[in-house]
Amino acid sequence: MKTGFKIAALLFLMSLPSIPRAFGDDAEVAKNRARWEQMSPEEKDRIRENFKKWKEMPSDRKKEIRNRYEDFRRLDPERRQRIQERFREYKKMTRERQAIFRERIQKFRKMDPTERRSRIEKLKKFREKREKLRERLKKDT
Repeated sequence: MKTGFKIAALLFLMSLPSIPRAFGDDAEVAKNRARWEQMSPEEKDRIRENFKKWKEMPSDRKKEIRNRYEDFRRLDPERRQRIQERFREYKKMTRERQAIFRERIQKFRKMDPTERRSRIEKLKKFREKREKLRERLKKDT
């Protein structure tokens, strides 16, 4: 089973009412109950399987996952949606492409903060130019 699904399933499980949860309000719990009822038996089995793994996971790893989840929840909805879309794109990649992507991310994280900011700015400018070019091409057609 893929790691991304495992984490997503674990995070989902943490918010279910029958499991002690660190996050979520009553409305969220009700929504998750409805989701659970709509799931197929196979999906429920996968989640139960992952929950067993969660219980056996070292506490420092659990804490890391919870922190990432909290960080994700604090993001504005538009940013969360972009992250989810990118995650879906990542999952569609071949294993080789995923490995290349992970290597690039690791290199980026190891960069000097000044160089990282510089690269981010260059990327933003490139994306703006690309978007302007796309708009111009749409007008021309």
